[in-house]
Amino acid sequence: MNIKRLLIINLVFCSVIALASVSDSTITSSTDMHSAPLTELSDREYPNNPDKKFRSKNYTKVDYNKIDIERHTSGKFNISIRPTNDRYPTVFLHDIDLMEYIPTIPDRVKDDAYLSKVALINQEWNRNQITFKGNQFKIQSEKKPHKNRISRIDMARSCLNSYLWEIYFYTYNPLFGHHELMYHGWFNFPKDLYRQLFYERNGVHFEKYAEYMEDWKELAAQEIDFDQLRNVGNENVVQFEDLSEEMYPLEGERLKKEDEVIYPRNPKRMSDFHTDRAVFSSFVKPGMYVKKERRKTELSRFQTLIKTIIRRTSTDTQKAPRLEIELSFANHKAQFTTMTIGGIDLDDTTIALEERANYGDLYSMGIGNHTFYENYVEQQSYSSKDNPYFGLLTDENGNYLDSHAVGIDGPIIHRDAQDQDIIHIWLLSYERHALVGHYKIHLR
Repeated sequence: MNIKRLLIINLVFCSVIALASVSDSTITSSTDMHSAPLTELSDREYPNNPDKKFRSKNYTKVDYNKIDIERHTSGKFNISIRPTNDRYPTVFLHDIDLMEYIPTIPDRVKDDAYLSKVALINQEWNRNQITFKGNQFKIQSEKKPHKNRISRIDMARSCLNSYLWEIYFYTYNPLFGHHELMYHGWFNFPKDLYRQLFYERNGVHFEKYAEYMEDWKELAAQEIDFDQLRNVGNENVVQFEDLSEEMYPLEGERLKKEDEVIYPRNPKRMSDFHTDRAVFSSFVKPGMYVKKERRKTELSRFQTLIKTIIRRTSTDTQKAPRLEIELSFANHKAQFTTMTIGGIDLDDTTIALEERANYGDLYSMGIGNHTFYENYVEQQSYSSKDNPYFGLLTDENGNYLDSHAVGIDGPIIHRDAQDQDIIHIWLLSYERHALVGHYKIHLR
């Protein structure tokens, strides 16, 4: 047998073995493989877990301990979530584009070193949790199924540093009509892969920003150049109503996290939070709420809304007019704070009753951010590179204020169900534990 023929036989044999080893998995030409252990936290390890009241009865019976992240030649990824007990099925996410998870310098601020940092820091330190449903995931068919079928998988880039990510499995409960958590695992995204994707995404090495991304480092205050963010067509001072003397709807995430509000303990109105004594449970590594580590705030900055301005804007890549809203606040300490929310697509803004505020459009603070929670199709439908959205806090001198230190995560926005020329803006507290302000903005 000549050498050439022997090589061909060996290649065929290796191909057959490779094919035989694949089960319920799309066969792709792979370039690299990364793995990480999955960690679960018991109720003893995580006593302040807000999911405890809302998870499946089978939560402790589903155990997974490893995640494989395999990149193939298309640039997309196959993700395999491996069970602790081999009798149970591996769960697969196929052909996943991870780039929109990666903090991104928007094209319009690449020439501004300060705004580049503002964008990256706020994308990294705000959650992006993505839901996968239907044929977006597969369950290994020849293994023992779980007692309750997995109806949904979420994968989250957490809001603590570059590498802390999470995986969730849910099962649908037809009795209550919603998905219940049946598994929650924490993992460290492979460091070398993260840095590689960051370079591919931004064209700059991760090390340039690592001190802000790997551990929290406060960004020095500088004046924000809003002209880098958008082009202004026109602006008008408009009427507003401050409804912060009312209480917010206690449902959804606010209901789940009400125990994470330390002070005020039993708020009767949103204005009860307008004090620097407002304190919440901190979100700490690996991604858990801890009451003993209290998160202080500067929420007195929102004591009095004194002025609102709306602008019609565009960007060089998004020519269609967008809405910008500027809210100016004052407090008893003579502090002046401005919250500017821009790049809002009014035609695509949710219409909702006030009591359904928690189902409005959630935005995090920053530049070009994806929102906290979205499904995979939504995440892939727009890019942080040219997303015109921004949400920023500034002081009386126009200097950047860190929203994390102030104690807000961003706004919920929706149009009024009765009068669509009215926009509602609700302020989300730190970690979205509460709503700490409500304002009706009259567009006309």
